[in-house]
Amino acid sequence: MELENHTSGALHFGQTWLDLNATRKEIPSGKASNAGGLTGGALPSVKTLTPGVHRFYGDRFESASGNLGMPPTNGLRVEVRGSADTQLRDGRRFATPADKAFFAFEWRSPSAEEMGGMSRELKQFLATHSDLEKNSERMSALFMVPQVRDSATLGDLLPAVKASSDAGVRGLLVPHLFAKYSNAPPVLAYYRQAWRKNPDRVWWDAAAPNVWNEEFLEPLVRGCERGKWNYFGVLARHPAEWWNRPSCVARVSTALLKHHPILKRDVREIPDKELEQWAKAVQQAGEVGNPALVELLRPALDDRRDAWINYGAGGWDKRRVCDWALIAILTILDGDSWAAFKKAGIISYRMEEQPKVYDRMIGILKTRIK
Repeated sequence: MELENHTSGALHFGQTWLDLNATRKEIPSGKASNAGGLTGGALPSVKTLTPGVHRFYGDRFESASGNLGMPPTNGLRVEVRGSADTQLRDGRRFATPADKAFFAFEWRSPSAEEMGGMSRELKQFLATHSDLEKNSERMSALFMVPQVRDSATLGDLLPAVKASSDAGVRGLLVPHLFAKYSNAPPVLAYYRQAWRKNPDRVWWDAAAPNVWNEEFLEPLVRGCERGKWNYFGVLARHPAEWWNRPSCVARVSTALLKHHPILKRDVREIPDKELEQWAKAVQQAGEVGNPALVELLRPALDDRRDAWINYGAGGWDKRRVCDWALIAILTILDGDSWAAFKKAGIISYRMEEQPKVYDRMIGILKTRIK
């Protein structure tokens, strides 16, 4: 990016942002296929600008290839308009004039030779175990190309997974391993051994929706029982794998009450300052799905106090004690808290109507479980 300081003194930047918007046009027709953001972000290299023209290199923006996607056979002409916005430390701001920064390029579909080259590149990265973390961004881009992704074999993927303890690398590789080889004997053998020797390395592997095999269930349940309640975060993502197994549900339920003893207290005696903790525990009670927990939660259906959960950057979830109990019990009974709402003819409602809607559903639930 090129910036020119027209003033007579140095300018000191607090922050500089660049945004690239693109129109994709089919080749050779010139018909626009779609438009939208290409990439962008902050430019940390822009700090001080003395009078004159300066060029900045090296700042990187992710997701460019992902936002473009693979082009059609004939390729695309990508027309890009850039806009920059800078804020000086003294509060002054400058922005590029509209439509002034423009460039275009052709986004070609790779030839068979180039596709083969990318496949070889991916295999080379997977084989260089010492540099997996360094090469993870490039591998992520290569995995986006179906033909390249499909070229990775069990012999390429499994040794790389075994070699890495980095969560980011494993989060990239494990879903691709399981997409094709989830029940391959070497994969099952690896996880069987890993759960015995180093469970804290592999427990988060199943966080992805498509990652699961029987080797995960017993170690995750046992981990919850032994106080590693963070393991429940993975179990909660795969309810279909254990909700129909009463022994597993009972064991996880016992671990839940051990981890959240607040659930065994009479909610009417819990002070307001502890209700957020109680609400978080109730959420997980719904995810455990044990019908035996309904009796513990039923008294809360009559408690109208506020029990908000603060998710930090995710904002506040503003509900009452009775609302948390309602959602948890419906989840336990139906596996889906919204099913009962739809059965009652409630498809949607405005936020200001929530207390009235929930009171109606609480009445229906009380009759149901009476």
